[in-house]
Amino acid sequence: MNLDHLPEITEKESGWGYLHPTPDVLKIFSDLGKMKQLKPVKRIVEIGFHAGHSTTYLLETFKDAKLLSYGLSSVSGPNGVKMMSHYPGGRLQISIADSRKLNPIKHVNVDLTYIDGSHKWANVSNDVMLAVAWGSRFILVDNCETPAVKYISDVILGSPIKTWQYEATWAGRTTTNVMNLYEARHNRFRAAQVVE
Repeated sequence: MNLDHLPEITEKESGWGYLHPTPDVLKIFSDLGKMKQLKPVKRIVEIGFHAGHSTTYLLETFKDAKLLSYGLSSVSGPNGVKMMSHYPGGRLQISIADSRKLNPIKHVNVDLTYIDGSHKWANVSNDVMLAVAWGSRFILVDNCETPAVKYISDVILGSPIKTWQYEATWAGRTTTNVMNLYEARHNRFRAAQVVE
């Protein structure tokens, strides 16, 4: 996995975290790349772009995929411009947008949606329902150690097909985080609509 460009694009901002390239984090994406049921992964949507770490891991794992990422932090725009130049040919698009204002039918037949945006109940519910409305085959949800993220993801998507744990340090505090992979069950939720 080529991570050479990450130090150039990473900027510090208090209050926002990102996935440091620790062995545990890199193993998550390595495992994803080896999962046969995920293949092929051609279209990825990411909710929660910040410094570009998870974006890089996804694009390096799925070399034939195109990724559209939504972010709101003050460094999302500048970091996004740098990231798009590193992945030319339209492989990466960055949109500075609030996921609560996205059109639920904007994307169709998404192979993988990665959710790592706000961890508030209403926002998590919105993001998971967007992924379902987009027809995502698989949904990767970070921070399932938080009650809102875990509860909403499990209620809407069912049991995860794979769970990973990794340690993260932010602002001097180390926590154990959980990332879950869900296989979408669209037959159960086809009628579900995202309501603002």
